[in-house]
Amino acid sequence: MTTFQAGFSTALAGSRFRKWFLPAVSFLPLAAAIAISVFLFSRGTAGFQIEKTQHYLLVSRTAATVNPVQEADRITHIGGMAYPDVLGALVTRKAVAGPPNRVTIVRKDQVIYLDVQYTPLRALQFLSAIGPYLVFMLLSLVMCLSVLRWTPSGQPAGLFVLILSSFALLFVSQFPLQFGILDPGVLSATTLTTTAANWIGFSAWLHFALRFPPERQVWTNKPWRIAALVYLAPPGVAVGLSLALAGLHPEFFGWLQRLRRWAVPLMLLVIGIKLWKDYRATGDVQTKNQIRLIIAGLILGIAVYLFLYLFPNIIIDRPLVPFYMVALSSTLIPLALFLAVVRYRLLDVDQMISWTLSHFVLVGALIAIYTAVLLALKRMLGEQGPFSEGFFIAFILIIALFFAPVRNRLEHAIDVHFFRQKIDYRKVLHEFSAKIVAAIRMADLIHMIVDRLPREFNLEKAAVLIAAGGPRRIYPETDAGLKELLCLEAVSERLEKHRPFFLCAQGYSDPALAREAALLVACGYQLVLGLRSRTAFTGMLLLGGKRNKTFYSGRDIQVLATLANQAATAVENALNYESLERSQTELKKMFAKVLHAEKLSAMGEMAAVLAHEIKNPLGVIRSSAQYIAAAGTQEASREELLGFILDEVDRLTTVVNHMLDMARYVPPEFASVRLDRLLEAIVQRWAESADHNPKVAIHCRCDRSETILADQQQLVQVALNLIRNSEEAMPEGGRLDIAMTPDDQEDHAVIRFKDTGAGVPPEQIDHLWEKFYTTKKNGVGLGLSVCKQIVQAHGGTIGIESGPAHGLTVTIRLPRRPGKEWPLSSAGLMPSTSPA
Repeated sequence: MTTFQAGFSTALAGSRFRKWFLPAVSFLPLAAAIAISVFLFSRGTAGFQIEKTQHYLLVSRTAATVNPVQEADRITHIGGMAYPDVLGALVTRKAVAGPPNRVTIVRKDQVIYLDVQYTPLRALQFLSAIGPYLVFMLLSLVMCLSVLRWTPSGQPAGLFVLILSSFALLFVSQFPLQFGILDPGVLSATTLTTTAANWIGFSAWLHFALRFPPERQVWTNKPWRIAALVYLAPPGVAVGLSLALAGLHPEFFGWLQRLRRWAVPLMLLVIGIKLWKDYRATGDVQTKNQIRLIIAGLILGIAVYLFLYLFPNIIIDRPLVPFYMVALSSTLIPLALFLAVVRYRLLDVDQMISWTLSHFVLVGALIAIYTAVLLALKRMLGEQGPFSEGFFIAFILIIALFFAPVRNRLEHAIDVHFFRQKIDYRKVLHEFSAKIVAAIRMADLIHMIVDRLPREFNLEKAAVLIAAGGPRRIYPETDAGLKELLCLEAVSERLEKHRPFFLCAQGYSDPALAREAALLVACGYQLVLGLRSRTAFTGMLLLGGKRNKTFYSGRDIQVLATLANQAATAVENALNYESLERSQTELKKMFAKVLHAEKLSAMGEMAAVLAHEIKNPLGVIRSSAQYIAAAGTQEASREELLGFILDEVDRLTTVVNHMLDMARYVPPEFASVRLDRLLEAIVQRWAESADHNPKVAIHCRCDRSETILADQQQLVQVALNLIRNSEEAMPEGGRLDIAMTPDDQEDHAVIRFKDTGAGVPPEQIDHLWEKFYTTKKNGVGLGLSVCKQIVQAHGGTIGIESGPAHGLTVTIRLPRRPGKEWPLSSAGLMPSTSPA
């Protein structure tokens, strides 16, 4: 398909085409009727009716004696212009050669020259003459507007409008002939309009027949070639033959008048054959009834035109019946389509009746009320006031306020009366969609669709086939017979690639589709809707028959397809939720495995440290015990060796205590603590202990009293650990300053421990917080890690500043009023209050 063709196809299917062009086509016959009627009332009537043939105008009926004409008179010249010249007057621009109203009449063997007289046209006379044409036009207009308003997209509503509008325009073009208007320009205009409307109307009807029913349309493979054949072949053949027979002479239009009719029987024959084949081939009762009504309308509506007007005009150059008889019989065509619409939902306009009838009733009521109010006001007030602008504006405001609610109530009453058991789709769809969107678990969603949907939409049953998120699943799971429907591959492919719905009772030429459709019908399902989310095809919605035993209309399918789109999104969300739950479960299992592995790793690391730390003391203890056990050991040596043993046992106790501190979790117990007094007490306690190095001078300075909420025992443990570390870094003596200094943030207290030891290289500072990392020969590497965990448990921070030969400064920041939750260490452990 070319770019132009693709763009044109998109334009035809677009909303602008449906919103603007098709309504304009629908109103074209009405606009033409108004314009021609204005002309007729200004021109008047000649008192007789005429029909066009190939060679002359035929007087078919006389209604007045203003002009002495008789039925069967033949008019061959108008204003000195021959009849073929009259038919092409608008094209050839040939002027009349004599008086414009003088005509030449052939009556048997007589030739009569008559100056046609026109009398004023009365309204009743006008309506009685064009009644059949007016009925057909109004029926066509109402049906066209109703189809455009209510027919879902994807159905041939445009063709329906084109057919009826073309035929209505054809009939409107006959208005001047009903009043004997013998103006060459008018007759030429009606000829050209009739010819174009004839070709377009029957070509569109053939187009419609080739596309209906959708499952048997012959419009899929080469649409543009078929369109060219349908729409261009009839005028092309007629124009070509007319040129071959008459050339560019005036007889061309006479031959065109005759040959244009030959295409009509051929197109009607193709339409009849196609509909008959479809009727024989389809297995759907609804489609059979639709086709039966269309065939009936075709036969009854076209028979008069075909056998009493068209064929006689072709064969003997004169019709056997006047054209208004054709118009009367042709009204059976829209009536048959209307019956197909109402009874068998051909284009799903069951709301046509309620919409059209309610508007007609309301408009009539408004006119009656307005007239009655004016008459009443005129009677009460005389000539004063009733026709003021204020009254008219007030009446318009009242209409604006009450028209919509009254119309809705009237439509509801009509629906209840004519369409019992009809569902209020707008309300049900809104409520049910909200419930579907709210369901995020698959079980809740399945319950909504399988159990609630049939009750809300008056259906016999429903099922859901999920084709995404793993193996295919079908619900309800309690129905064992549904397992056979898991293999619906052909239906699934059709819904995924072609159409949003699948009617099971339709006749299908594809064996796979026919087999699966029969399987669905056997399981009690009539309609299948695709569940297509934003990203993928997620499954199918299977629906049983309607409980009132009526067929699924296009309106039903459109509403249920909208619901299926929302259900598809809900299914995708439910699948994502299931996937999230599975991922969460897997993540919990994985986290448990990782945690177990970390525990094993920590145990292995701890065992390695223990083995390293215990091995040397045990070696010393063993060698000392062996030496003591040996004979001849002096008393002094024995006492010294026993001292070694006791020292190593103490060292082992320290290692074990540190390990226990890391393993036990004891959360802080907060209480009011005077921090300045606590620091002074800790320094005094340490100075009096045997572990204190007297060469190290300790100075404690607190500039002000400070009260915080903290666990006093854990703070003591932190302070003692830091004091011990500082003194061990200054074995030859030095100075340790402990100070509680002011803080820029009023909600924190700051404590600094600053010594004059050797310090730590900057590249090692970050490692000091790691477990089992130490810079001392006999250290375990757990003291600073314990301190950090305690400070973090209080919601505070601890940091180290150091440099070679500049000593070490440890800064602790503690909140005065800790919050409820505090960060734990990376291992999730807290130390005990055992002394370091």
